[in-house]
Amino acid sequence: MNMLKSTFAIILLSAILVSCAQTTNKSNNNNTSKANDLELFKKSVNTIRPNIRNIEDVSALLYLSGADYIPGLVNDPMNWERYQDKDVVLAANMGVYIVDGLYQAAFHEKKSAYMSFMAGKSIATHLGVSNIFEEMIIKRLNEGIAPEDALIERFNELLYNAEVVFNEKEANRLFTALLTGTYIEKQYLLFSSIFSLPEDLTDEEKLMLTSRLIVSTSEELKQLPELLKIIDSYKVEDEKLFLYDQLVELEQLRSKLNLGGAFEKTKPEDFFSNPELNLMHNKLIEIRDFMISAK
Repeated sequence: MNMLKSTFAIILLSAILVSCAQTTNKSNNNNTSKANDLELFKKSVNTIRPNIRNIEDVSALLYLSGADYIPGLVNDPMNWERYQDKDVVLAANMGVYIVDGLYQAAFHEKKSAYMSFMAGKSIATHLGVSNIFEEMIIKRLNEGIAPEDALIERFNELLYNAEVVFNEKEANRLFTALLTGTYIEKQYLLFSSIFSLPEDLTDEEKLMLTSRLIVSTSEELKQLPELLKIIDSYKVEDEKLFLYDQLVELEQLRSKLNLGGAFEKTKPEDFFSNPELNLMHNKLIEIRDFMISAK
């Protein structure tokens, strides 16, 4: 099945439906219409089925939300060479580059997407898993097919047979680092899109875009407990895994975050006054900066 084409067929259909809802909203101009529009959008989000193991979901969510592509959000493909001294940082940033490449591809930034994927492949080569990266990422994308959902699990299996020899503990550390890298980059793209609305939009357009992004972000945030559960299953007692403590802090913030009532918001500033939302945004920036700076 052509998963990538299928995904974007769903996106285009959903966009048409959302557009129709917007037209109705303009004619009726009331809270009931806005609520119906967001309910329709939420149903469209559910067709994407955000999941910790799904590496393309955030690209589809951003595209469907109507957010603009922001070039400055992605990690510079040339940065990968900084990470060569730390395999765990390499693995995390391989996840970052895969997410970035899919984000760029969703917005038809083909050259930039290619550079991000090549950075990811360079890391895979360094880790001794370049063949499977080529087969599961580059080749499938060239054929117009989305990467397999099982990529994450396959990566962990392949570490045991990589050209570079890793023991079980090392392989598990790299696996959880990859999971962490993909998740943090997804959240970083979503939160940054919320806090970087285009200036040329009307207040009504900004409110609708922010509401959609909040719905999308809420779905992705639900995956954080699952991520911690997976990492815990690989974690040896008292072992310090890469960014684990920071993820726990992020989960503590998430548990206090209330993004409900999106239908009742009357202006985009209503979202930004949420202190927990701001705290999570700042924490994500902190974690992501640490991850890509190779400190």
